Amino acid sequence: MNLETFSPPVTKRFSRKRRALREWLLDLLGTGPVRVQTVREQAALNGLNWLAVVAMKQELRVTASNPSGSSHDWWWALDGGRADAV
Repeated sequence: MNLETFSPPVTKRFSRKRRALREWLLDLLGTGPVRVQTVREQAALNGLNWLAVVAMKQELRVTASNPSGSSHDWWWALDGGRADAV
């Protein structure tokens, strides 16, 4: 059985949405670390699927840090930036 036959085709619409999500996340994190709560809120306001945002985070190798140790104080940053360095 060839699993490739079960893969959905990559459409131009899918590619545009993915590029838009990539640019959105890069813009959001471009000025420095951002609280995950803020990322979630902004994603919801922009009609973005949270799981797609998390997948793009992994693709872009965005780092997560928790400088305070609190379960509610997670930050995302580009290029290995840390929230406690801000």
